[in-house]
Amino acid sequence: MKRVINHLLIFMVIFIVYGGIFTLKKIAFNTQPAEEKIIYYYSIEEIYPWLYSIYDDLNNVYCYLLEGDKRALLFDTTLGSSNLHGAVRQITNKPVDVILGHGHMEQAGGASQIRAYLRSDVWLHKDDYDLYQHFFKSIRILRKLSVGQIFNLGNLDIEVIGMEGHTAGSIGILVQDKHVLLTSDSASPHMWLSFEESLSLNQYIAMLEHTILLDFDTFFTGRDNTPLPRSYFQRLIDVAKNASVEESQSYRQRGVSTDAFHYQEDGINIYFKY
Repeated sequence: MKRVINHLLIFMVIFIVYGGIFTLKKIAFNTQPAEEKIIYYYSIEEIYPWLYSIYDDLNNVYCYLLEGDKRALLFDTTLGSSNLHGAVRQITNKPVDVILGHGHMEQAGGASQIRAYLRSDVWLHKDDYDLYQHFFKSIRILRKLSVGQIFNLGNLDIEVIGMEGHTAGSIGILVQDKHVLLTSDSASPHMWLSFEESLSLNQYIAMLEHTILLDFDTFFTGRDNTPLPRSYFQRLIDVAKNASVEESQSYRQRGVSTDAFHYQEDGINIYFKY
């Protein structure tokens, strides 16, 4: 319980860094009859005809819905503090699978809701099972996700990519024919490698160098739905390689015993352990 509280406090700090105090972009979804309209705190944006971002205004985090001609796939679930399943059903009525980019609560909290309302399978890499269980107690709803696993949505093939660093079980997904990579919190301009469950800076760099060899032109993170070019992914690598204790500021995380450091360059921030 203490670890959960500590993570909540840390995520509050992350939230302030990313978005400040949130603004409520209330959108009415007509999942009820017109006279019973309910306001849910999710904003939907069509990025491509097959890709939608779903923004959780309450928690300042994104998940993504990919829609093929036979099935759909939800990548991450936000904290799930409102009617996420209603937002999903505004986009598609197709069967929906769920892939969690990692086991932290702000990206995995809505999984049980989607499982209950949409009868979705929920997939998470086994290396993050213990992390998920710290927050949500039970792992009964989870199915074990494997790197290299393919999800076929009909006209879209989605490949699971190992992107360990933020957590041991962090993954991304590659939309093969579209040359688009979704990274969740695995690769981002604001990178947290300072949690107890995070891997080292060197392991993060090795993951980035492996990932950039994949066939993608554009990537999206779990903190912003702005399309980022492949060249910016290389910039993430370059900045991570420049990061050092000597060039960083010490950073103390509430409830975390290990010392952490904050390196900043060219708008990219990395929090890492030593």
